[in-house]
Amino acid sequence: MKKKLFYLAALICCVATSLAFTSCGDDEPDVTATARYTIIFGDDFFRAVDGVVIYYKDNGKVKFESITSGTTSWVKDVTGKLPNEFGFQWRFQPKDESSLTEETYNLFTTATIALATSTGAAVTQSKPIINGASVKKKDVVKTIQKESGNSFGYRVSKKGDATRNDNLNYDM
Repeated sequence: MKKKLFYLAALICCVATSLAFTSCGDDEPDVTATARYTIIFGDDFFRAVDGVVIYYKDNGKVKFESITSGTTSWVKDVTGKLPNEFGFQWRFQPKDESSLTEETYNLFTTATIALATSTGAAVTQSKPIINGASVKKKDVVKTIQKESGNSFGYRVSKKGDATRNDNLNYDM
């Protein structure tokens, strides 16, 4: 009799334990965000500068992309599950001073991030990268070097709250 009660008690413990650890599943869908990165280049930008953009792509990894001469803008759309980081960094190299033939250069260049989450939150922000519509030839190198390596970004929480962060890590 004691043996039967022991097995019954063990069976009840097993059933209770299995019911206690049964998961109901995750009823909340994954929250995602989509970001559009945009850089608009001044008319003379590529006559004075070579450049690359380093950005966070869909999977949160950092990607490197050269910007080609003759381009008036650079646009990338990325989507990722939250929490995540979205942003980009520009690295510019001024051309050799001997190849600068104009007296002034329109280097005015702007960056924009438009971010929207699947929860309906959205933020769009622009900032000048190079605030120089009429940069003198002698100041081109100094102007480019001052702005190269700056970045623009957001950290987005699992709930979809976006916080501006221009110091994201762009190491590859």
